[in-house]
Amino acid sequence: MLAPRYFRSAPRTIDEWRRVLSAPHAMVFLDEATTTAAGEGVGRTITGAVLLRVFDTPPEPQMVPQRRGHIDGLVVAAGHRRRGIGHRLMDTAAAWAKSQGAEQLVLTVWAGNAAARAFYDSLGYGSLSEVLAKPII
Repeated sequence: MLAPRYFRSAPRTIDEWRRVLSAPHAMVFLDEATTTAAGEGVGRTITGAVLLRVFDTPPEPQMVPQRRGHIDGLVVAAGHRRRGIGHRLMDTAAAWAKSQGAEQLVLTVWAGNAAARAFYDSLGYGSLSEVLAKPII
């Protein structure tokens, strides 16, 4: 797991999803695929998801007022990667953020996540800042 001092495997609860989806400037977009199973008929499988929020910069004198979209998370199922799903989800997220008045999309890529960094680089994202950390134990 990437950055285990920050993250643990804990799926969001239904109540957490309801809270996220009820926020006025938050959106989740899904990618689905049609599946068929012998004797079970046709079904749908979620192959990817992107969660984003739109926010305004804080009203600080040193900050340039701007509305931004923040990609909170992008996930594509392992068996469905490299098929354009992530690209489509990011394009959809950008279009929605723009419709909400956002002028820019921002996101975080954790150190060591070379695959994510390469993906976002391929979409034209570049470094905006760098967060440093030091244990003080």
